Amino acid sequence: MKSTRYRLVNILTLSVICISISLSGEEAESEYDCASAEQYYQRALSHPNENNFRRSFNYKQLLKAAECSAKQGNASRAISQYQFIVELDNNTAGAWSELVFLQMQQVVATLKGLISNSPPRTEQERAIFSQMMSLVEAYGEPNSKENQQTKQDSGNPIILDNTENLWQTITRNLTWIEQNEIPDTEAEIQHYLSDPNYFDTIGKRADRFLGFIISEIRSRDLPIELALVPIVESSLDSRAISPQRAAGLWQIMPATARQYGLTKNRWYDERFDIRISTELALKHFQALNEEFDGNWLLTLAAYNSGSARMQKLLSEDNINNNKWMEVIPNETHQYITRIFALSSILVNPQKFGVKLPQINPLDAFVRVQTNGRIELPLAARLADMKLSTLRSYNPGYLRWAIPRRGYQELLMPPEKADLFTSILSELPQEKRMSGETYEVAYGDSMSKIADKLEVKVSELRSINNVRRNMIKAGEKLLIPGTSYQPD
Repeated sequence: MKSTRYRLVNILTLSVICISISLSGEEAESEYDCASAEQYYQRALSHPNENNFRRSFNYKQLLKAAECSAKQGNASRAISQYQFIVELDNNTAGAWSELVFLQMQQVVATLKGLISNSPPRTEQERAIFSQMMSLVEAYGEPNSKENQQTKQDSGNPIILDNTENLWQTITRNLTWIEQNEIPDTEAEIQHYLSDPNYFDTIGKRADRFLGFIISEIRSRDLPIELALVPIVESSLDSRAISPQRAAGLWQIMPATARQYGLTKNRWYDERFDIRISTELALKHFQALNEEFDGNWLLTLAAYNSGSARMQKLLSEDNINNNKWMEVIPNETHQYITRIFALSSILVNPQKFGVKLPQINPLDAFVRVQTNGRIELPLAARLADMKLSTLRSYNPGYLRWAIPRRGYQELLMPPEKADLFTSILSELPQEKRMSGETYEVAYGDSMSKIADKLEVKVSELRSINNVRRNMIKAGEKLLIPGTSYQPD
């Protein structure tokens, strides 16, 4: 009986020794590949308590497995692996800091998701978000040369730096101009330089929208060059309409809007909505890029000219020989060339004598719920904003008030949101829509109506958001000066 017990003890001892040798597995190589590191982690995970001498674990292998998971984008698995290492030995170099950093990234990712749906509106909420971002920046990225090289070489999403000008965020991530030479780029550079005020105008508009657009592009891991598309399409004019009836920042055609099920009626047009149009445009770019086998220049051409038209023009021969630029419409060729012209100017503005205006890297608007209808001129006064400025943030509203059904919210600068919300909360419902209206009759024109009401035509157009003479019998126009006047 005693000898049997000794034999069992010897067998168990040998088993523990074998497991220990297997797990320590000291190799002559100082580097491990991801596959072998993952296999080692699985073996260690199966026998975490069978080794009384935990320092005999090969921590380099375990750290490599966690590092590989992080690089592959599997943050949850990397966190589990770093937690396992810390539980084995809390003094393992790098494991604890990597664990905290990854957990902080998950917290901030969750926070950003909440903010995209319900942005911070008060100073306190914005301060909390700023502190969270500062914590992540404080932990920083891993400092090894290998990780720094990986960061430079990989196509990781762009992280907006609060201290960085948005133009710098774009230029340091441009890649197309390094990989392609597009004929006639120089001519389009001169086109942009011919207007000395062009970049000042773009800068004022970009301050409102570009941070949001870049954030959306970053969240989808798309090329940063797409941030230049609304500059080429609409000069960042959120209310732009083309002769072909394309609308908004991204100049979305009616057919594309129908394809994606966007709402368009007399009161609201989602093609103008800054958030919805950006989401649709990027979704459309992703679909086109998949259709054209990942070729972003063909994708760009298809966005401008239409997918069906491009498919008819292209052949396997002109794609393989890169001659497709010779067969596309002149307008589409110019469209692509202007993206490259803008890229060239932004990369080296000093060379072209351009001074780029500073642009706020943070989103320049927040969403505020109105909880019911309100006249837009009144909303502008409550927020201490010009009506034209409020409309530029909310170009989807086509008339003089928020519609009875559907969207009942406004976008506005963060510094205006608190003022608007506090005053609106005390405003009686009956005063939100108290303005007098005029019903358009057959044969009416804006000038005739203005004469009847003894108001300026320009004021009548502005308050009712009427372009040219686009009115129809039966619709109602808000009469200037009749809305509730807050103290």
